[in-house]
Amino acid sequence: MTVKDNLVTAALLGTENYSLEPLSNVDETSQLETLINKALTSETLTVESRLLSASALMFSYRRAGYIPLKAEDSSEFEQSENDTRPVIAERLSQAFRQLTEDFPRLLDEWFKTIDQSAKKLPEDLLPELLDFLTTHKQPPIDPKILKRVIGPRGEWLCNLNPEWKILGDKIISANPSLFETGDFNARCKALELIREEDPAQARDLIKNTWQENIPAEKTAFIKMLENKLSAEDEPLLEFALDDSRMEVRQAAADLLAFLPDAAFNQRMYERFKNIVNIKKGILSSKIEVNVNFEYNKEMKRDGISQKIDYVQGEKAGLLVQILNYINPEHIIKSSGFAADKLLKIITESEWKDTLLTGFAQAAIKFKNQELLLSMLLSDIPYLLEIEMFGQLLDANKEKVVASWVEKSSGNVMAAHNGFRHIECINRMEYPWSRKMSDKIMTAMQKMLTEKNNEYFLAPLALTVATYADSSILDSLDKSTSDCAYLSDTSISRIHSLITLRKNILATSASS
Repeated sequence: MTVKDNLVTAALLGTENYSLEPLSNVDETSQLETLINKALTSETLTVESRLLSASALMFSYRRAGYIPLKAEDSSEFEQSENDTRPVIAERLSQAFRQLTEDFPRLLDEWFKTIDQSAKKLPEDLLPELLDFLTTHKQPPIDPKILKRVIGPRGEWLCNLNPEWKILGDKIISANPSLFETGDFNARCKALELIREEDPAQARDLIKNTWQENIPAEKTAFIKMLENKLSAEDEPLLEFALDDSRMEVRQAAADLLAFLPDAAFNQRMYERFKNIVNIKKGILSSKIEVNVNFEYNKEMKRDGISQKIDYVQGEKAGLLVQILNYINPEHIIKSSGFAADKLLKIITESEWKDTLLTGFAQAAIKFKNQELLLSMLLSDIPYLLEIEMFGQLLDANKEKVVASWVEKSSGNVMAAHNGFRHIECINRMEYPWSRKMSDKIMTAMQKMLTEKNNEYFLAPLALTVATYADSSILDSLDKSTSDCAYLSDTSISRIHSLITLRKNILATSASS
């Protein structure tokens, strides 16, 4: 019998009819158990008072999730701001408990549903929610949505409980003093918030403390300039290129590459032109690579490493790094070719493996939609296919998946590199369009009637149930329940997810 059960039984039967015994085998590291046992064994209290004291501790903990600090005067204890919003429907509370146990990927949709309802969470659900968010890995929740959903009481609780402080840090305003006095994590958080509110102040803090910071700190702080990056950051980033450590220089170079008018980009593009010559002819075009170049101190300063262990040799490794710092849009535009035509010319070059690797990495880094689309719609195999797919805009992801479905006659799983394509679809973690949902559902109905590996089929069905348009949920439920290639456990799990999602959506529609 649990502590709670013991106390409830004593309250129902009465202390005259039920012997309320102290806890046995108390965990001395548990503050709650220690305090409850102290209340149950107090010689200054009556039996009834012991029960009331222990019950107050237990149920206060269940509501607050934390043992209150002692105060000489209760008036000194700051109270939570009153939240006058109505409480969410009970079905949404139950949905939270089910999705955290079985379907955490629905958490984002659940948060958005609560946020759109303009209602508050019940007080007993708040500690469960805050505990879950701080103890489990899950997709990041938009801080603005998090702030509205947990409300003033949730913020108040975050400030009281050290274990929940990390959530409070996501919604508090910037505190510049933390950058001067805090540990590394606190300094990073402070700088992140300051950068959001005052980019210039963040630059000044980095520059003024540069000599005091170790390389790991310099690297981390430079990377934080990515948020609200502008031409005004160029002087500081150029200054960082003079640092003695390669990791610091590379962090600065990575950001300078995203400033189109920066001198860094002109230097990098000149290197590329001196090595790669794209010749546009009347009848045919080709690419020539000049291998007569050497690694020099200017390359070293700009974050290019000579020590890259590249399978195709040192020169190929240097060229891949140079390409990695150039936005493909610039090369495509200056070449006079569309991305698909340029790819065709590259595949006819002796240096195709090096060039394709460099262009793939650059397309990922700069999220160049034209090049990514051309690469993924072609029949050229890429080791970085999943990473490339991940940088596509949602609409372009759906174009690529539609192409894969058509090329495989519906059974994506059975196609060449089908396992990678399935992994890409499983990473489409956003609400799919109705058109995409219908196309995937048609493919699913085909795959569910053919012999396929459940290892791939079941997770795909769960992804479809999570992100596809709600109009296909009934069809998916029926198709999976009749599938001979899914285990009863998988079918039950898919059905539970569909039912849970339909309940969330129904509650949202009725709010």
